[in-house]
Amino acid sequence: MKNIYIRLVGGIGNQLFIYAFGLSKSKKTKKKLFIDNVSGFGKRDRYGGIFSLGNFAIKDNFASKNIFYKIIFNRYFWYLIKKMHLCFIEKDSTAYDRNVKNTKKIFFEGYWQSYLYFDEYKNDIKKDLRLIDPDNKKINYYKNKIIESKNSVAIGMRFYEAFPEDAETYGVCGYEYYSKSIEYIESQTTDITYFIFSLNIKRAKKELEKFKNKKFIFIEPQDEMKDAYLDMHLMSLCKHFIISNSTMYWWAAYLGEKIDSITICPSNGLYNKDAMLPNWIKI
Repeated sequence: MKNIYIRLVGGIGNQLFIYAFGLSKSKKTKKKLFIDNVSGFGKRDRYGGIFSLGNFAIKDNFASKNIFYKIIFNRYFWYLIKKMHLCFIEKDSTAYDRNVKNTKKIFFEGYWQSYLYFDEYKNDIKKDLRLIDPDNKKINYYKNKIIESKNSVAIGMRFYEAFPEDAETYGVCGYEYYSKSIEYIESQTTDITYFIFSLNIKRAKKELEKFKNKKFIFIEPQDEMKDAYLDMHLMSLCKHFIISNSTMYWWAAYLGEKIDSITICPSNGLYNKDAMLPNWIKI
């Protein structure tokens, strides 16, 4: 077959990992990438995820654009091909799976949350993940603030309030982590403006209230889940990054970092222990 197939699930960060994996696999196998952006979403998804990659310059085939595939690609289809052993399933989402390199299968399901799956194609990924509407009026105010800053530092703070059990699994970064991260940043550069990103700005302000004489700008998140890509894009415009355990913040740093960027991440990483890049500072 001329195609390989991937199935999107989760929020924007998860979808980006899955897409990047698929793009890499497509280039390595010289097969066309086909993306199921239908079956992984719906009422059964406990996170209420929706397809979130439609605002990027991705040119690959999406199931939603084809009536036939929109009908064919559903949960039962993926269940069937897994039963028939036609699908490569990520066996362990906590680490890089080397077995996927040599498989001949064309259907893939997993989270693929490691740069090791796709980092060699970073330039292609960044090209595909350009925004269709980079001048969206919803973000112009903060966009100009970031651009005008001499040394902008994005701080991404995730607290997992909606799903307390996830906080235990993934961990929540607290005052000590941000204190050490800010101390490191300020040992490397000056004239800093910190841009704070969080789904809970009220709690973010409380976590950072002990810091004195810092220039903090708190960015209220977009109201609609479908606009999460705008928050991620804003964050990626910063020069330096302090990220918590969030796939979306991971992607903001990955897409936004420059040669002279400093990216700080939690030492315990994401759920996948191979997620964080070697040049990122672990605290």
